[in-house]
Amino acid sequence: MLFASMTYTAWIFSDAMAVIGMDKWETDETYEKYDLADMLTDMFLAYNVIMHWPIALVGIVLAIKEFEMMIYQQMTTNGPADYQLSW
Repeated sequence: MLFASMTYTAWIFSDAMAVIGMDKWETDETYEKYDLADMLTDMFLAYNVIMHWPIALVGIVLAIKEFEMMIYQQMTTNGPADYQLSW
């Protein structure tokens, strides 16, 4: 699940870069050649970034937690037994 979460986060990040890029990195000649399909693609990417950025943020937090737990397990004397949620 960590791999799936990081893949999804990278996908949303790449969509965000595409949304920023359509405004900042394209030339005026590119905008003159825009057609309906280009506009719908840009709107689709912008919608996905706006609607899904909280999920990507949660994915980043979960990845940080998982990496932190790996460090904690290596530093303790009893390993994962110190962090069990059940008795």
